[in-house]
Amino acid sequence: MGTFVEQRRAVGTFVLTGGVLAVIYCDEDRDIDARSVSDAFLLEEERVVDGDMAFPVRQLADIALKGLSPSVNDPTTAENAMDSLTDTLVRFAQRATVDPLRVDGDGVARLRAIAPTLDTLVLLGFDQVRRDAAHRPSFAVRLLELLADLRECVGSARSCEEIDRQAELIAEQAADLAAHQADQRLVTDSYARLHADQRAHR
Repeated sequence: MGTFVEQRRAVGTFVLTGGVLAVIYCDEDRDIDARSVSDAFLLEEERVVDGDMAFPVRQLADIALKGLSPSVNDPTTAENAMDSLTDTLVRFAQRATVDPLRVDGDGVARLRAIAPTLDTLVLLGFDQVRRDAAHRPSFAVRLLELLADLRECVGSARSCEEIDRQAELIAEQAADLAAHQADQRLVTDSYARLHADQRAHR
């Protein structure tokens, strides 16, 4: 078997003192060079953008949440943040899929990394925002439009169940909490159009 390393902490996540970064598997008669593995991880006091795709997504979602908060009440900033966030997801989806299993020069598997997926990034970017947007039908509609645009850009090249799950949750929550029937119809009609567009592209 030789040596195989399994990453346990994703890039950008907080690690407690003494926390496990990776697990090393090796033959019983092989010496373990744990120091070289731990040195391969760059530990910083603060999160950085380099190599951490989830960080800008989280930052933009936080900006949107602040814009939707009653104390700030700046939906335009929130919408601009979600526009940029969705564009970031589109660019991520257009990149080649990263295989979490890494091999050496002989093709032998040596590392299982934790690679971000489109599903995890959509969840990170939309899940908290859509909860705060539930009381704002017009903003909920905008989120539905962005998810539809993302799905169209991704196409059949990548599967992303989280896009449809977030759209369904947005439509259900916003329609249930709408103060007026007109707002409720605004959300439900938008969601219905998105599904019609999805069927048309198949």
